Amino acid sequence: MARKSSSYGGSIGHSDERPKSKELKHLKLLYSFAKPYWKIMVLALVALVAAAIGTLGIGRVIQLLIDRGFDQGSEGLSEVILLAYIVVMIISIATFMRYYLVMWLGEKVVSDLRVAIYKQVITLSPGFFELNRTSEVLSRISVDTTLIQSIVGAGASIALRNLMLLVGGLIMLNITSFKLSILIMTSVPLIILPLIIFGKKVRKLSRETQAAIASVNSTADESLKEIRTVQSYVREDFEVFKFHEAVKISFFKAKKQITYRGWLTFAIIAVAFGSVVSVLWIGASDVMQGSMSAGDLGAFVVYAIMTAASVAALSEVYGDLQKAAGASERISELLLAEPKIKSPTNPLKINSNPLGKIEFKDVTFNYPSRPEINILKNFSLKIDAGETVALVGPSGSGKTTIFQLVLRFYDPESGHISFDDLNLVRLNPRDLRSKIGVVPQEPVIFDTDVWKNISYSKPNASESEIIAAAEIAAATEFIDRLPDGYNTNLGERGVKLSGGQKQRIAIARAVLHNPSLLLLDEATSSLDTENESIIQSSLEKVVNNRTTLIIAHRISTIQKADRIIVLDKGLIVSQGTHQQLINEGGLYTRLSKLQFKNINLREIN
Repeated sequence: MARKSSSYGGSIGHSDERPKSKELKHLKLLYSFAKPYWKIMVLALVALVAAAIGTLGIGRVIQLLIDRGFDQGSEGLSEVILLAYIVVMIISIATFMRYYLVMWLGEKVVSDLRVAIYKQVITLSPGFFELNRTSEVLSRISVDTTLIQSIVGAGASIALRNLMLLVGGLIMLNITSFKLSILIMTSVPLIILPLIIFGKKVRKLSRETQAAIASVNSTADESLKEIRTVQSYVREDFEVFKFHEAVKISFFKAKKQITYRGWLTFAIIAVAFGSVVSVLWIGASDVMQGSMSAGDLGAFVVYAIMTAASVAALSEVYGDLQKAAGASERISELLLAEPKIKSPTNPLKINSNPLGKIEFKDVTFNYPSRPEINILKNFSLKIDAGETVALVGPSGSGKTTIFQLVLRFYDPESGHISFDDLNLVRLNPRDLRSKIGVVPQEPVIFDTDVWKNISYSKPNASESEIIAAAEIAAATEFIDRLPDGYNTNLGERGVKLSGGQKQRIAIARAVLHNPSLLLLDEATSSLDTENESIIQSSLEKVVNNRTTLIIAHRISTIQKADRIIVLDKGLIVSQGTHQQLINEGGLYTRLSKLQFKNINLREIN
């Protein structure tokens, strides 16, 4: 089945390379995650309305206090004060409910969003991560969701509260004095103008700032993960300089964003409160002429201040909304990225006890990041059930690629690959991989104890099964010497183990999996001669009556293989047993002689 390289998923790119969002429409993503909690949203809305009504009631209390409280003496004043206490209680209770419900909703939505992102990312094929930096993806899970959290939680609460106060304030302004409210309304276009002028720039700078932060994280992540290499070559100063430069760029972008947001806020507040002062001047003249009561003017001023403050607060939130919209856009891209290697609609079923036969037929393949280079060209190979086949050849000849294709991390450009005569593209990848065991060249050790590291391939394994697998991998010798034995935490990336010890844990993990097809990628490359001999005798038991595919540079590892495939530039140049290939001469013989020279050098040293 022919497939294009782009089928592995396009690059999500960096924030400043993406199409610029000119609308807040991307925030609808948040609604889809909030929708399941509609009851909480309704209660929060009720609390918001109650708090807004209570706040607007302050203006009416002030009007009554001025017009009736002072005129009617202590009795009238007491009634107004009692009303004021009632309004304060309504505001207090409603504000508590608003804050709690909206913040709870924000935390829950962001929690669900993070889980959804991770659930999506973990299903994406390796081709996706070949085109996209892991640090960029992690930035979306951490930085972007944090931006969204501020909006869904406190930001949403502030926005809705001030929106209601704005609407309610405008209504009360018209009720209190239609003439003065008209004057207030004339300032609205002047408030909208800075939003148009500065808003677009703030949105653009927000995306650039997020991209700069992602770059800072990426720089730190790369150097800290390879701390041994950095310190071995005394490159600490260089890495600090590189990180400092990334931070400087991030600060510069953030400073520009802050500047434009500051000017946006300044313009809106200046216009809004300038309008209030102008209206106060006109209103005072009306009171002096007797066409308006002092209480109405007092109430109008309160409503005008509320309205102006609401507009100012909304302008602040609008900037945050733009940042959240940019973050939502980035997250949407990730959530919409489909895993290109996935199960077909009606997958074929693999036998519960598969034979592990593998066949490549006229396979041509190139990696998504290098579409112009064919790693395999019209490659054909058949591996029978129970056969042990070794792959040898120079670096870049396609050995590891064959493993990647067998595991269906990628699909070929043309040709097909079968497992037990079933085309891999017709199988569920999870079902296929559950029948395969892998020991990679660079063993993966998780930041947990020995039990969980070995049982990663079989979580329900018993302790006796785990110990038996460790014994086959010759790992019990060093496990028993660990501070807490099998309960010892091995640290991030197995920092507490040597290279050979990590490899034996990986071998034990594959043994416990009990696969029908075993893939060994330089499984003994990190072991000394003595441990290699121990592992080889153990692996002989493991590979017995099991289809095994081996990548190895050490001739001692593959001398007993049923068949050795010699690869060069994606093609099979020769195949046979070790002795047949030695007698034949050619590339295998040259590789063997070169290796034996290296072995002799090591023995001399």
